Amino acid sequence: MNHEANILLLKAILFVTGFISVLIFLGIIWAREQVKKDLRQQGFAPINIRWCPFAYWAWLKETGFIATFVGGTNCVQTSRCSVWYSYVRWIPDEQKYLNKNLPLVGKLAYLIISLLLLGFGLKHLLTGELILPPSLRQSQPRPIYLHGWTLNLMSFAAICYAASLITEIVYCYHIRANERNYIFVSRSFSVLSWILFWLSLGVYSYQFSQNPNQFYFPSH
Repeated sequence: MNHEANILLLKAILFVTGFISVLIFLGIIWAREQVKKDLRQQGFAPINIRWCPFAYWAWLKETGFIATFVGGTNCVQTSRCSVWYSYVRWIPDEQKYLNKNLPLVGKLAYLIISLLLLGFGLKHLLTGELILPPSLRQSQPRPIYLHGWTLNLMSFAAICYAASLITEIVYCYHIRANERNYIFVSRSFSVLSWILFWLSLGVYSYQFSQNPNQFYFPSH
């Protein structure tokens, strides 16, 4: 039974991954056309519009691109942009992934958030369970009980994001830091954390659909 359940879980993950991938692909094509349209409206001639997965200048809901085009002075230029639906947001050249001059308040905020995430991840990896308050929408509310792969993936996601924030803090104090190496490490941890987080939600959704009672703390 466990083997069959694992196979069904794998098939469900593959199906959801494939469906989401198709939607993302169509969204990228749409967003790319919006960049071309915006360039032409400004009187520029687009040459190449390259999609950048996990672009740091794009917000969570946006799609990041690097655009090469012929500017108003007939010179070839390259610029970064992000797209949300039909709105194109162009990024200033001076904006970078890591801010060497991050203010003290920002460093303190990054440190506090990273410590909280690190504590959350390590604590629940050791305990193996997380009990959330009951939902008020239920007729007989019971605490939600997270455990197993759902909680493990979520805990690792928290630890990875904490590592990304700590990397940014260390970069600020490292005088002769190699920016490219720090960017690679920080972005890798950040991307990995989001992948683990969405995998955690996917596993939770599937297991909840198979047996909802396993995620409710038993009432006494």
